[in-house]
Amino acid sequence: MLVRQLALSQNQPVEFYARVLDQNNQPVEGAKLTLKLTRTDETMFATTNFFSRKMGDEVLIIPFELLSDSNGWIQLTGTNGYFLDMTGLSKEGYSSSYPNGNFGGVHYEPNGLRDTYGGDILLTNALDSQRGYILHLLNTKDASQGK
Repeated sequence: MLVRQLALSQNQPVEFYARVLDQNNQPVEGAKLTLKLTRTDETMFATTNFFSRKMGDEVLIIPFELLSDSNGWIQLTGTNGYFLDMTGLSKEGYSSSYPNGNFGGVHYEPNGLRDTYGGDILLTNALDSQRGYILHLLNTKDASQGK
């Protein structure tokens, strides 16, 4: 029972907020942000499963593809886990200044502690529903026309 409690205590409520803007700081609707959420599988500890599983089987990595709304906002709430990694940002007709692959994320810890990683101090804004973490896309159509 103690092992179960310790493992499941890793899963914490996830709140993540981002906003996608273009080079003119205008919202970009329909941009796709890909994320990976790492969490502990609660079913690992069901008596019918526990003894037939190996160490490490409890780790689930859940992919998400979220689209920005008409105001450029993207949010992920209503789930739980312990790591959330941003892995890509794209939209047809736009180029991203973010490389493919992990470019930061949030570590969700017990007692409401949150720790961002990825080298950008502004990533802490991803924890604030009013500010959000700003992601930029370059509108290649506008850029090619000199706008």
